Amino acid sequence: MSSAFLLVSRYEDAAEWRRELLALVPGMDFRVWPDSADPGDVTMIAIDYDDISGELFDGFPNLRCIVFLGHGAGDLLDHPAMPEGVDVVRLKDPGLIGAMVEYVILHVLRDFRMEPLYRAQQQAREWHQHLPRLARQVHVGVMGLGSTGSAIARALADLRFRVSGWAKSAHDLEGVRCLHGRDALADFLGDLDYCVSTLPLTRETSDLVDATTIAAMKKGAHFINIGRGATVVEEDLLDALESGHLSGATLDVFRTEPLPADHPFWSHPKVTVTPHESAGRLDGSLPDIAENWQRLLQGRPLINLADPQKGY
Repeated sequence: MSSAFLLVSRYEDAAEWRRELLALVPGMDFRVWPDSADPGDVTMIAIDYDDISGELFDGFPNLRCIVFLGHGAGDLLDHPAMPEGVDVVRLKDPGLIGAMVEYVILHVLRDFRMEPLYRAQQQAREWHQHLPRLARQVHVGVMGLGSTGSAIARALADLRFRVSGWAKSAHDLEGVRCLHGRDALADFLGDLDYCVSTLPLTRETSDLVDATTIAAMKKGAHFINIGRGATVVEEDLLDALESGHLSGATLDVFRTEPLPADHPFWSHPKVTVTPHESAGRLDGSLPDIAENWQRLLQGRPLINLADPQKGY
């Protein structure tokens, strides 16, 4: 039986994918959705979240592997259209990770260096200088120390911020105070000026950032979420912003996406909303995808496999 690779994406550059993958795997049967060739040939699909559907997957009877074109793979693993018995490969893309590092640094520095205040002063034609604290006096915490969270923590430490990290299991990062386990969460949160969540959505992290978790943060902290929207109880976050317990929130992910037009986040003066864009575009994943394609054809174990039990 022939084997074909199918790209299903409204965002990726199909011509670039074809050029790079064929350079890595000469003779590869590379197709782009919607392709009219025999769907029975397709054994691997690379797909964006927005394009996942049961109808699409049902059309490929010999599908053996799905490459999820996003960060993590929980959104696909938990999707009702996810076919049984098909491996899921997650990406550890340098481009995605780098873009998320940029996003967090942008918004930490934006708030730390009082950019919104200066924009308001500019509109009012007011000249007032406000000296920021030293970076080493500012404590930033990163929830989740996978490939993205670790890169963010190291980048913040390089900028001389005090940095702590918290994860399910133990980690050791130079220049970063690392804590782990649910019992250490309150200790991690208690002294943070900025709390950055990169958490995947799992049974353990669903609704983790609730009223109790937020109450453990010190008054005036700023919350940034680039992980998954369903890790946050949005009503509790809004209450904390209204009460003044939190000074602000920068949110790139939400429980419902696109964010409904009537959602209070849109107009809240303490909330910055971005449309799930922190990760940018893929840049560096194609060699791993080509490697997995060859492994699939040769019957060898795949790399970067997602674990359905862990949820990522």
